[in-house]
Amino acid sequence: VYGEGSVQYRRLAGADQVGSALYGTADARLGDFGLLLEGMWLAGFEQRGSSNTALGNRFAYSIPPTLERIDQEVPNNRDVVGGRARAEYYFPDWDLLLYGNGVYRINEIEGPKPVHTWHAFGGFQWTQAGGRSRLGGAFGKRDEAQLADGVREPIRDMWNLDLDLLQSLGGAWSIHVTTQM
Repeated sequence: VYGEGSVQYRRLAGADQVGSALYGTADARLGDFGLLLEGMWLAGFEQRGSSNTALGNRFAYSIPPTLERIDQEVPNNRDVVGGRARAEYYFPDWDLLLYGNGVYRINEIEGPKPVHTWHAFGGFQWTQAGGRSRLGGAFGKRDEAQLADGVREPIRDMWNLDLDLLQSLGGAWSIHVTTQM
């Protein structure tokens, strides 16, 4: 079990601003089964630095957890509430790990049009040759929509598929092929 909280004070263009954040995670193992739970709440919380002239906004020094996979674009991580659950099972006789994830986030929680995001994905990792070779994959669906006055306005609806193959050729040689769609 892990928890973290933060309160920040900022002065921006002469105006005082206060941001706060809570993050917690818990994971448990029962034999070959594992369960991970994460939750976060961010209210006006941001870590910004100097201006990035190429992008026209400020650098993010320390981005708090997004609950999403590292390859997912997360447009707002300032005013968010959300959670994630991951269940996995390891089959030791086959060196096979199967897992499933579910993420639910609400961005702009105090705004007129909060953005609801859900992302469900599952995958596997199969290892051979003492870890020198592996085959992994993940497949999922992510949906984002704004909700205002009971009306759903879709923003994004996308599928993801990842494959990762590492094949040992013996000695110090191997082939690695990966794709993300």
